[in-house]
Amino acid sequence: FRKPDGLVVVEATELIAFLRPLPISRLWGVGPKTEERLALLGVRTVADLADIDPARLERQLGEHGRHLHALAHGRDERGVVPNWDAKSYSHEQTFARDVDDDEALEAVLLDQAIRVARRLRHDGVTGRVVQLKLRFSDFHTITRQETLGRPTLDADEIYVAGRALFHLARKSDGAGRPIRLIGVGVHAIRPADEEELDLFLPPAHESKSRKLADVIDRIEDRFGRGKVTRAKILGAEGVEGTGTPGDRDLE
Repeated sequence: FRKPDGLVVVEATELIAFLRPLPISRLWGVGPKTEERLALLGVRTVADLADIDPARLERQLGEHGRHLHALAHGRDERGVVPNWDAKSYSHEQTFARDVDDDEALEAVLLDQAIRVARRLRHDGVTGRVVQLKLRFSDFHTITRQETLGRPTLDADEIYVAGRALFHLARKSDGAGRPIRLIGVGVHAIRPADEEELDLFLPPAHESKSRKLADVIDRIEDRFGRGKVTRAKILGAEGVEGTGTPGDRDLE
């Protein structure tokens, strides 16, 4: 309720009073289109939703309408699921100062690809869609993505795809525009051992690059991250910012 890291405790006796003043958009399951349809019924707050005839809601929204009516009264019979499989793995960085050095941005992108690949390996999964996220100095944000020929957990493959997307975005959104945030992610996640075999290529989890990555993982597990790094990443050391390691975005 209080993003990004606030904590709000609502006692059972305070639940209805807490819910009623909220706009309906705060309810899980009320997107822009549902909000528009509810507004046509004069429903703009949770109180409006709680007080309307549920049969009227059901005529307009089907079973979803009756479910929303129950939520407006604080009733939800669904079980709590504490663990979810990640649908995407990503790492992004917001810079303390806008960056217009493409070579430095590529170095950051490579470091991010390595971080993402390590988490893929750790969880024994691969991904087939690489996504780039850019936020410019005016806070305009774009995403671009590419579907690979086969699933991967290889940092170099993620980086090459991310770099290509970066340069395409540069051409379409203006070369030299300062960047406020850059990030790379991998989607279409599946277990590595379910990968379809290729007659001419080893499975991603058995490739030479994977074996090398496993050696580096063992070194970093013992001595700490950054003990073994790429020369290109050294070009990003002067770029100050805040990263978001460990993101496993649920979409």
